[in-house]
Amino acid sequence: MIDAAGLRVMKAIADEGSFTGAANSLGFSQPAISQMVRRLEQRTGTVLVERYGRQVRLTEAGQVLARHAVGVLAALDAAEEEITAIAGLRAGRVRLQAFPSSSATLVPKALAILKRRHPDIVVTLTEAEPPESLAALRNGDCDVAVAFAYEGADLGVLEEDLSLLETHHLLDDEVRVVV
Repeated sequence: MIDAAGLRVMKAIADEGSFTGAANSLGFSQPAISQMVRRLEQRTGTVLVERYGRQVRLTEAGQVLARHAVGVLAALDAAEEEITAIAGLRAGRVRLQAFPSSSATLVPKALAILKRRHPDIVVTLTEAEPPESLAALRNGDCDVAVAFAYEGADLGVLEEDLSLLETHHLLDDEVRVVV
């Protein structure tokens, strides 16, 4: 019934004292502000603004909306900022699972680069062998898995399951067997 745009308009009217002032501060035309107020009054079923020539005064109901608008709009702005930060890799968290030997070699270098490029991202690291880390990735319990595969290795997942994941080949590691 009450939307963010309506709350912004009511707060602007309270701050500016007129439809024209609210329109200027929000970047709308004065008729658009009038229309938004009319729509909000229809939705709430009450008069929100009393007009006195070119000046306006909020009714008690209008004052309630304007007062609550401050907190609601601040919360919406904070949510938008957090989402933007996460989407832009400026903030957020990454849950990483990696097999033990990679935790001593590959992971520290990658984390150092990540920290330089995106200092506000928080990374949690859990060591896990490929079957467990890939299962956690598939189940949404981690965001990134560093795993290995070789012919005959049991990854705990079917090839079809791996095709649903985004994979990046990091390196080929030479294995030597001495008998």
